Amino acid sequence: MGTVLIATGTGVAVFINFVLYCCLRVASEADEKMERAYMFLKTDERTQHEKQENGLAATVADCETEAAAATDRETAANTETATDDMEAAVRLLIERNISVSAMESCTSGLFASGITDTEGASAVFKGSFVTYSNEAKVMQGVPEETIAVYGVYSLPVAEAMAEACREAYGAQIGIGVTGTTGNTDSNNSDSVPGEVYYAILWNEQKYLHTLHLETAGLSRQDMKRRIVAEMALTLRQMLTA
Repeated sequence: MGTVLIATGTGVAVFINFVLYCCLRVASEADEKMERAYMFLKTDERTQHEKQENGLAATVADCETEAAAATDRETAANTETATDDMEAAVRLLIERNISVSAMESCTSGLFASGITDTEGASAVFKGSFVTYSNEAKVMQGVPEETIAVYGVYSLPVAEAMAEACREAYGAQIGIGVTGTTGNTDSNNSDSVPGEVYYAILWNEQKYLHTLHLETAGLSRQDMKRRIVAEMALTLRQMLTA
């Protein structure tokens, strides 16, 4: 009887061990499936995230490309308009036999170059100065005290430049322009990027203008073109007023 009980007990133990083994096996397989499912979800999540990042990057790139293209189109349009205004102004000067001269700082001679792009400009264009430094302005007739009192970037200095070149060349119209196109000027603490001053003097008339231009995304050449465009428009309007 004892032997049978022992045998039965052993069988029960074996059965229990077998059941436990099966349960553990099932649990292990379930864990593996869950782990595979988890890894799949993580991989899918990472893939979706990468797609979103790539999509966002593509959108940003498209926006930057469109912004650059818009800037190029605007620059081209401004250049074309400036050319039309300049040519119209020079033709009016020629027709009316009105002489002109210029003293340029931040535009570095670009305005004078625009004048000479029109055939026959030699009949009215007396000459110009490119006075990039304070010393150069003083050498060509700008009072040193005017720069000291108002700062080189100011309407009084632009007016003094216009008067100085008009007197130097004996022209009827004198044009002066000064300002900052890009970074601040380390030699002049009053410089403000994009702040430009120009003056046009014709007989007793004075046309004094201040420009506040956005510098973001624009090269120095773009800035110069925009300044010249404004000056050409003012000259044209002055001659047709």
